[in-house]
Amino acid sequence: MSAVPRAKASGCASIQYRVTGLGKCTGSRTQVPGPGGSWELVDELAAAAEPVQDHPRPPFRWVGYDGDPNHGRGNHLHLSWQHAPAAFNAPAPWVLVAR
Repeated sequence: MSAVPRAKASGCASIQYRVTGLGKCTGSRTQVPGPGGSWELVDELAAAAEPVQDHPRPPFRWVGYDGDPNHGRGNHLHLSWQHAPAAFNAPAPWVLVAR
């Protein structure tokens, strides 16, 4: 991966979900521009995570952004990491955060 987004934690506001067996919210974060951030930085992060629609790069298993209902520029970026199977509302034993 040659493109490295310039987004920083201080540039995004995140809503973190518990890592449980709750479908797409398992091992997920929702990103919107925060103080010092911009939609351009969120765009770069989305493109780095999923350069082609419906083909996310590992460690992501799903990326919700432009082209996905209720996601995208002006709404939010949703990142979901690969993880171990988990029962409904039970913690996943592991989440893949780097590859």
